[in-house]
Amino acid sequence: MQTKPSDCPPMDIVIEMLEEEDGDLQMPIKPYLFADYNVNSANYVDAIHTLHIMNAFHILIRVCTSTQEAYCRYLHQQQQQDAIQHEAVLKSGSFNALLANAT
Repeated sequence: MQTKPSDCPPMDIVIEMLEEEDGDLQMPIKPYLFADYNVNSANYVDAIHTLHIMNAFHILIRVCTSTQEAYCRYLHQQQQQDAIQHEAVLKSGSFNALLANAT
């Protein structure tokens, strides 16, 4: 299968190839989705390097998100503990002691 009609062999050659008894099909001039540019090793290395950077960036985002979520949970727990302590102080009537400790 070709993406450009100009790369396709003529229909009579296709029929001829299909009718051959030995079953050996010829490789097309440009295989399906043939790259119109030459891939050299520098481009390949650059592409791999870019993929590694993108992967590292993705991992960093996931770590930061996890760290942020953990920090938010920590702050929430601290707020709950502070609220419980303040409620206990208010119930015990030692509000003055709380004020004395705050200064």
